Amino acid sequence: MRTITTVAFRLNARSGDARLPALLAMSDRARLPDPVPFLRRFPRRAALVFRGGDAARGWAARAACRRLGVPFFWAGAAAEARFLSADGLHLRDDAAARQREARAWRRHGGALLFAAAHGPRAVRAAAAAGADAVLLSPVFPTASHPGAPAIGISRFRAWARAAGVPVYALGGVTPKTARALVSTPCVGIAGIDWVLALRGA
Repeated sequence: MRTITTVAFRLNARSGDARLPALLAMSDRARLPDPVPFLRRFPRRAALVFRGGDAARGWAARAACRRLGVPFFWAGAAAEARFLSADGLHLRDDAAARQREARAWRRHGGALLFAAAHGPRAVRAAAAAGADAVLLSPVFPTASHPGAPAIGISRFRAWARAAGVPVYALGGVTPKTARALVSTPCVGIAGIDWVLALRGA
């Protein structure tokens, strides 16, 4: 886990954008349905992206994040994020929904806006929608989506350079693969494995 954190901090410092967390923890219905027990061990400049649409768990996670000073992002609708007083909104890779929710988030003064992307076209669309950063995935083979084709470090590097918006690396980032990200312009690392590794930290 230390390697992932070290690389994430290095990438984030190099970006020069103090608004953006170095590490994003992605909750997941199967692999990380309840991130709250891990929050106390989060390193500095780490944030939680809560996915799954479970309002009760979302409230609990938001309350825990507020107590511990961890930024909380809601993956879903802008109205839900406002209701939860989220620090940011994360949008899925759906062009129509992304445009609609991005407008709603900005219209009501929403802060940071992140978006998922799985290719260069989606990255460009997210940038056009006003995203502050894009989570590009899967960079490497990942347990969350077994069998899904990975982007690979060469294409990830090229797409991130051409993005026109800050890019996070998501998918299959381990202590071994994290080192390869130093050669890319990404601003941080998103994932689940680094969070699960906190059990033994």
